[in-house]
Amino acid sequence: MFLSMLVFAEAQNNSCINAQFVCFGNTNMVIYPAGVNVGNAQTGPNYGCMVSQPNPAWFYMLVSNSGNIEIHMQGTGPYDIDFVCWGPFATMQSPSPCINSLTAGSPTPNHHATGPSPNYPSVNMIDCSFDASFEEWCYIPNAITGQFYILMITNFSNLPQNILFSQNGINQPGAGSLSCTPYLTVNISSNTPLCVGDTLKLFAPTYPNAQYSWTGPNNFSSNVQNPQICNITSANAGLYQLTLLDSLQQFHFANLQIQIGSKPVPAFQYSIVNQNVVFSNLTLNSDSSYWRFGDGSSSSLFEPWHDYDTLGMYNVTLYSYNQCGYDSLTIPINISSLGLKETDKSTFVISPNPSKDVFYIDIPDNMKVNAYEVLSSDGQMIMSSKTNPLTNPKLLTVNLSKQARHVYFLKIYTNEKTIFCKLVKN
Repeated sequence: MFLSMLVFAEAQNNSCINAQFVCFGNTNMVIYPAGVNVGNAQTGPNYGCMVSQPNPAWFYMLVSNSGNIEIHMQGTGPYDIDFVCWGPFATMQSPSPCINSLTAGSPTPNHHATGPSPNYPSVNMIDCSFDASFEEWCYIPNAITGQFYILMITNFSNLPQNILFSQNGINQPGAGSLSCTPYLTVNISSNTPLCVGDTLKLFAPTYPNAQYSWTGPNNFSSNVQNPQICNITSANAGLYQLTLLDSLQQFHFANLQIQIGSKPVPAFQYSIVNQNVVFSNLTLNSDSSYWRFGDGSSSSLFEPWHDYDTLGMYNVTLYSYNQCGYDSLTIPINISSLGLKETDKSTFVISPNPSKDVFYIDIPDNMKVNAYEVLSSDGQMIMSSKTNPLTNPKLLTVNLSKQARHVYFLKIYTNEKTIFCKLVKN
């Protein structure tokens, strides 16, 4: 005789993400009207032994006491029903196991019988049956407190009937039980920001007589309220989860994403033509940079350019910084010949400089420009006033959008002198 009954008016849905929470606590049976002509289950999960999945109804369950759990299902028609069950899962919250954890191995044969199957569990598939009977049994072995399981039942017959299911042997020795409180959320925190070598400290709220269960990356687990991990590495970064069982036997869940920083890894390349050098910063995890060029000069730009006045070997050092500290890299650069040099740097206002494409050069009122040329660092002409006439006597526009990233020189001819100005294409 059934002591009570829980009725779902609309239990049918074709998506795991919409699964309904069920339990058998003091309620011995769950009943719902089977779907008819409601379509197939979602694509994506591995359905194992289920060749087709018409008229599905999705449910999820939470284990409150460890042990074996067997669920008996039947159609009242009596017409054919089938089922598949996956688990265990640590949570039904994000990241939901519905996304990519409904898996199974091979083979996944039909299991239409009471008791455990020699073929299951298979990866995340716990049990499966595609039998033509109106009656099925799902066996979950060694269920652990705090674990979730997902159950999908189909009305394969596509005929009107009710489908009911209940737990066999509830309260019997060795039997587990299901919680009737799905979960409550709590807030957890940590001592972030963190760097490699630090101690990670996790903090959970205090509940009297509570049981704490932490899991996380790198096979981390702990049953203390506020655990710590010393001398952390990048392997300790990732998602930490807490399951908390309070004195009222209510479960609380929380997720916390931990990021772990590390010192920068400085790296750079350079291109050099004569004494003109353009630096490319390839550093990982850098917040700021500082350069020493080996000739007494320096720069705090992320990717500077520099020219040397004399020939020789120069040790260029890049210092890279972030919240976890700094590191440096030194590379020797050989300046073997002298090339073009800037003259009269203050004569013109050039903006922007460096630029990704277009440079604008303001020409002083007391100066007349007769002609101009744009030269590469080794003196090769790539543009001139013959091909790009100066249309505004007070503003010269130089478009280098089709040129490679490098240092160029603007050579301007006036009545009095010839002036060189550096243009840096980045």
